[in-house]
Amino acid sequence: MKTGVIIPAYNEEAHLGAVLLKVKQFIPRDHVCVIDDGSSDQTADAASAESVRCIRFEVNRGKGEALKAGFAWAAENGMEAVITLDGDGQHDPDLIPEFIQIMQNERCDAVLGTRRFRPGEMPFDRILSNRLSSWMVSRAAGKNIPDTQCGYRMFRMSVLKNLNLTGSLYELESEMLIRLGRRKAAFRFCMVPTTYAGAASSIRRWRDIGRFLRMWLKLIFTRKENL
Repeated sequence: MKTGVIIPAYNEEAHLGAVLLKVKQFIPRDHVCVIDDGSSDQTADAASAESVRCIRFEVNRGKGEALKAGFAWAAENGMEAVITLDGDGQHDPDLIPEFIQIMQNERCDAVLGTRRFRPGEMPFDRILSNRLSSWMVSRAAGKNIPDTQCGYRMFRMSVLKNLNLTGSLYELESEMLIRLGRRKAAFRFCMVPTTYAGAASSIRRWRDIGRFLRMWLKLIFTRKENL
């Protein structure tokens, strides 16, 4: 199965090189694409130093737009499946073979990273918000998804075709699950470590919550044939 890796990155110069070194142990370098989402540091140079494909946005567009650009690259290059992971080192590339094995053995459409939320590993408010958003997305998708906020995932490219994704920021990751779930895509899960790197600003968090709620309400009331 020809598998690509998509890494959205914003100001990840300090971490990206180490992430790419590990990714390339399992995936050929020409199957790896970094999307530099308007970074103000040398993220693009870090990607180029590891001889992987780098798509650079001149301005920050958001993680959703970065993922969509990555999916378009994967389709153009004949990838049969794609793995998404972050460039900050929170997603351990050593799990790439496990994601691939689950997809091949289970013959599923998507493998979703799932974390164990434990007090002390993540602040309680984050645990609560993740549990609530996972319940909301699961309800809209018609499938139980234990962790809808983990960005470490693998998809068959065939199920992403004509998915009509509209999100631009972090809400796109939940939108994908709702649209795929309501299309009866088969999900399986891969346990991944819980890594917490600190709190985002409250302004960004409230903005992301607002966009998530608007997306969720829109899809709740969208007829399945229009997904």
